[in-house]
Amino acid sequence: MRSIIYVTILFFSLGTFAQKPILKKQKLNFTPEQRAELQSKRLALVLDLNDKQLKQVESVQLERAKQLELKQKAGKQDKTSGKKLSPDEIFAIKNQNLDEQIAFQKQMKEILTVDQYQRWKEARKNHFDKRQKHRALKKTQTNKTMRVPQ
Repeated sequence: MRSIIYVTILFFSLGTFAQKPILKKQKLNFTPEQRAELQSKRLALVLDLNDKQLKQVESVQLERAKQLELKQKAGKQDKTSGKKLSPDEIFAIKNQNLDEQIAFQKQMKEILTVDQYQRWKEARKNHFDKRQKHRALKKTQTNKTMRVPQ
């Protein structure tokens, strides 16, 4: 009788710890104004911006946040309608995104001092590298979980 109880407890404990629950990161839906303010304050902390620079960066960030929100809404509409983009449309979107990034970089170069601009570029590079590593890690983890044993 004791052995049955031990076996039952063993299987129960193994079953509860065998699979970790998948925790999804909660998305916070901030308004474009809130996103711009948070981003500009983060930059102010990293780059030691003065008040004039902070206001300029916040206006640039606000413009970008509004554009991003419009793009996200358009993308959601396309996704819900089942519309597939052609390769030419995808190229045009990617080209437009790169043009916007170049324009943003020029605006930041005008606002920031040389030293601040260099620190900003380095921080962006580090952030991009972390995102790439995270995506690669996430991709390998999903590939491992999707494999079917033969």
